Amino acid sequence: GRVRRRAGPWAVAMLVCSPVIIFYSAVYTESLFVLLSLLTLMLAGELPREGEAVREPGRPPAAALCAGFLLCLVRPQGFILLAAICAAQFFAARGRQRFHATWWALPVAAAVVVLMSANMHYGNKPLEWLNAQSGWQRRPSLPWVALWDDVRHILDGIRQNPWGTGSCGVRDDVLRLFDLASICVGAAAAWWWLRMRRFALGLFAAAGILVPLLTGNLLSIGRFTFASPAVVLA
Repeated sequence: GRVRRRAGPWAVAMLVCSPVIIFYSAVYTESLFVLLSLLTLMLAGELPREGEAVREPGRPPAAALCAGFLLCLVRPQGFILLAAICAAQFFAARGRQRFHATWWALPVAAAVVVLMSANMHYGNKPLEWLNAQSGWQRRPSLPWVALWDDVRHILDGIRQNPWGTGSCGVRDDVLRLFDLASICVGAAAAWWWLRMRRFALGLFAAAGILVPLLTGNLLSIGRFTFASPAVVLA
């Protein structure tokens, strides 16, 4: 369950060669999110290096809580990662030690306070992010709806235009096929970490594909999947 030293260069190489690496040089938060995710996981003891003892369940270090707080400010997926760490450490501990997992509520609460304060200062529209998501045609949905929508578009594209190209030279059905491949990669990473009994990483990888599936739109799922430390390290 430890991260071997040789896994580091391979993980960096895979990240550099990732098809979504362009988002690391654009005005996006992927690069900062990966940095803070790895920092939070390492400080929380969820990524023990080779030759390093696995951290016993207990109160998380203050540095891990601070990194988690910054992580939640960068992307909403930061809340998912902290929830995965909290759940993993809660079930790994016994008796009263389980209460130490509740310390992860501190960075979550602090991030919520900061975000709500900024929201009140810049317009007081706490549900504005829902309007932004609806603009991208994201809405609560059953997971198989988005899957069937992609499969249907792929089959229609192959049947109607088998040799043509789409906008910017990229066919829409090819992009949707990449979405389905991203789901397979994320599911494989989740299975691997759960098999290795690294539950925080496994839950984080699983949530990374489940959340887009529940929005009825798989747009950008490849960007989220291949930028996830849980996928890269697996």
